[in-house]
Amino acid sequence: MRHAIRMAVCAALSLLPAAGRADDAEFIFGLVVPLTGPSSENGKSYAQGAAAAVAMLNDQKGLSGHTVKLAVCDSQNQEQQAVICTKRLIAQDHAGVLIGAGSTPQTIAISPTAEAAHVPLFAMAGGESAYTPVKPWVFKGLAGNPDQIPPAFRLVAARGWKRIAIIHDNGAYGRDIEKFMLRSAEADHLDLVANEVYAPSDTDMTAQVLRIRDAKPDVVMNYALTVPAGAAIAKKLQQVGMKVPNVVGINLQNMAFVRLAGSALSQTIFVGPQALLGMSGGTGDAHRFAAAYEAMYKSPVPDSLTPGPADALLIVKAVADKGVDITDLEKLRAGIETLSNVEGIQGRWTFTPIDHGPLLGAGITTMTYTDGAWRGL
Repeated sequence: MRHAIRMAVCAALSLLPAAGRADDAEFIFGLVVPLTGPSSENGKSYAQGAAAAVAMLNDQKGLSGHTVKLAVCDSQNQEQQAVICTKRLIAQDHAGVLIGAGSTPQTIAISPTAEAAHVPLFAMAGGESAYTPVKPWVFKGLAGNPDQIPPAFRLVAARGWKRIAIIHDNGAYGRDIEKFMLRSAEADHLDLVANEVYAPSDTDMTAQVLRIRDAKPDVVMNYALTVPAGAAIAKKLQQVGMKVPNVVGINLQNMAFVRLAGSALSQTIFVGPQALLGMSGGTGDAHRFAAAYEAMYKSPVPDSLTPGPADALLIVKAVADKGVDITDLEKLRAGIETLSNVEGIQGRWTFTPIDHGPLLGAGITTMTYTDGAWRGL
């Protein structure tokens, strides 16, 4: 599996000019993602999305005359390695913008390096703690917990479900999930009948699932950190006889989960970008990105994570289109803070000096995967 992922990503990146020391006609995006380890499928999504977005921008003559290039470093799903990658992308590859690192803990780990080097970092992390409180050089780049939990709870209200159970990891991402879940449950006057936690290293969540079953919820919020853990929980819920809906987080809305979940897929509800439900055809950046992705990979955009790097590139393009010299990183950073209502694939982006984590609002919705396609609820 690891070899297949590496080969797929390498094949994609081979279609692009090799990144290296930037010259005056180049602008390099540095991508830190896990291409090996338990989150490797997510890393593959980020890498493929970034490659397609670079191709899309270069088809549009780049960024204010600069050819866009991509440098990728495998974090190996480890915080220390993510930091090493970040330093390499800055010092060796001369990245003008960083995108990473594919998880909340790893993104938090690399933020000080980006801050110290004064290089803008778009946080590929679900946890709000990756970009809040405001850090001058760190910007939200991925629809996260403040975006994905409201549509899930709107669905709960619409279906009349009153008793909810949640399961999440005990790390930074899980703690962030818990904070928003508890707040939403209280606001909606829901009965939180189970709040189960597991360690990221756990492979067997039977005890947690049995306690959830005994609590008799109407719906389970399965916000696992990784695809293997999320699929294992989904299958275990089914194995212990639970027939209630299994709502999974935005990081699990991908084909790897679809493959691993098996028959449990029939009970699974996903959270993901509204754009995924109709990206092919038409005009606009979402459609251009979909066309670039399909041309490169011979398949539709597969999941919620793939557009993340694309939105980062579109945000930088919006700054460049305002006449800002994006090679002056201080001007680029300040330019990002003045953007308002920039249309991305995940939603519309507005940044200010005191808010680097804008809500994406109606850009995120709930869906199922049936008959080989994502379908809205």
